[in-house]
Amino acid sequence: TGTGTGTGTGTGTGTAAAASAGGNNFATSGQESEATNDLELLAKSLLECGELRAAASALSSLPISSNDPSSAAGPANAINGGASSTAAKAARAAVAIGGGRIGGGGGTGDSSGDLVMGPPLPGLSALGTYLRAYSLYMAGEKRREEEMVELRDPLDRGTSRNAVLPQLASELYIPYVEGALDAFGLYIYGVVLKALRSSSSPAGLTTRSPTSVMRHDDGGGRGSDAFPPGGHPSAHTVLIESVLLYPYNWSAWLDLSGLCIDDPAIHPDVEDRLRPISGHWMYHFFCVHVFLENQANENAVSVIERLVNGNSARDPFVAGGAAAAGGASGDAEIQQQHPDGMFGRSPYLQSQLAVAQYNLRDFDEAEAHFVALSERYPDRLDQMDVYSNILYVKEDRVTLSALAHRAVRVDKYRPETCCIVGNYYSLRGRHERAVTYFQRALKLDPAYLSAWTLMGHEYVEMKNTPAAVEAYRRAVDINPRDYRAWYGL
Repeated sequence: TGTGTGTGTGTGTGTAAAASAGGNNFATSGQESEATNDLELLAKSLLECGELRAAASALSSLPISSNDPSSAAGPANAINGGASSTAAKAARAAVAIGGGRIGGGGGTGDSSGDLVMGPPLPGLSALGTYLRAYSLYMAGEKRREEEMVELRDPLDRGTSRNAVLPQLASELYIPYVEGALDAFGLYIYGVVLKALRSSSSPAGLTTRSPTSVMRHDDGGGRGSDAFPPGGHPSAHTVLIESVLLYPYNWSAWLDLSGLCIDDPAIHPDVEDRLRPISGHWMYHFFCVHVFLENQANENAVSVIERLVNGNSARDPFVAGGAAAAGGASGDAEIQQQHPDGMFGRSPYLQSQLAVAQYNLRDFDEAEAHFVALSERYPDRLDQMDVYSNILYVKEDRVTLSALAHRAVRVDKYRPETCCIVGNYYSLRGRHERAVTYFQRALKLDPAYLSAWTLMGHEYVEMKNTPAAVEAYRRAVDINPRDYRAWYGL
């Protein structure tokens, strides 16, 4: 989660916490700050244990309209730091851990009522703000996925939404304007805005042009006039601010790349804003990912070779290839980066290079990279399902069998393993058995694109056209740029 260590703000807001069995009152701002730190550590521990709602609840005030018996103390006691706040906080955490309802309201199946949370506790540090927002967002995503499992109609699955997104957007707006969010707080705010943007009913979300949400230089804050009231910054603007503060958060880069791929109109703005770190190696990794998603495989190969081999490789950014591919471009100064090829033994880059060669239909070159990768890292399963596709196309039954046995020995419950074994049975003509393994892969990861596409191929072989159509449709829902699924459909 990238939480790291955090310190309290010491603002003297009087926040109380369940820090002692006797429910002592905290009189000084230093003790109040220490209590806030204790709550943040509690939330961090609960988050790492997978107790998402409990983690968010630990850093939230009691909802005024809550049906929780512990809410009788009222929000005022939570702010004043009385002993009743300790009992209320402990009771609410116990309800959350036990699976009870936070905030009341709504009948059975009412996802929005189940996830109602009070506002954030006053005096939270940047770490606390991030922990609470991330925990609440993930709790909403978990509930959304549970609802999708119960929906059988594919059209109904597209209407399932994360019910906490509007609440999170409104709560993160104020600290964003005040410049109180760190890199990870900006990241989760950008994720929330991205999810609202992709929603067909964004609950009144309005965004402003990128120029209206530029960070002010008046001490780090934006001021109340950073953008008009009621408007949110664009998702890509917030994510760029996050990676500028901390370039090593790969999750932020991935979300930013998704926005770039879905909306080519933001490319010039993204390129311009990322120019201060255009020579950073994380920026190059980001470009490789965007190129591969856009099927600009030649440009991806060129960037990877520069990262692996140094300046002896051609850089497509200098030649202007990035803008044509729909990615982010850099400067001529990139030629001076990594003169010795600092990523010469990176397994990630070698696997990406193999995938690029596979997309270019150069199966021999891609297989050579996968063989070398398997020899250096025999326990690595990432992208090995692509290797199994190559072996399937080349009808190399012996090597595919050895790969399947090795994958099962490493981790039989990885989606990649199930996909490899499914390819093996498909090559042997046992299509029903292959479908079984592709279904296992989807139980482990419902968004596993390759399994949906390959299962569609198997249903075609089995003359089960309706099932094949459904599998291909699920694949293109996950990634509309997957030409294999479109071709099969």
